[in-house]
Amino acid sequence: MDNGLRGRGLSSKLLQKIFEVAKNQGYKQVYLETAAELAAAISVYEYFGFKHLQAPIDNGAGHNAMDIWMLKEL
Repeated sequence: MDNGLRGRGLSSKLLQKIFEVAKNQGYKQVYLETAAELAAAISVYEYFGFKHLQAPIDNGAGHNAMDIWMLKEL
């Protein structure tokens, strides 16, 4: 479903803001978990410098629904 928001650069702006806030708060990395079915999102993450990990980082969330783990250095 396309609600007219695609192609406006909103995901890029949102990610840039996340990186800015994280860096300003002293974080050195951003970690995310996603699913293989979200290929378009994975492409965006790769474009912004996220690297694939071989296994998840224990973050205490206790879920295992995601099968792709990525990390970006700030």
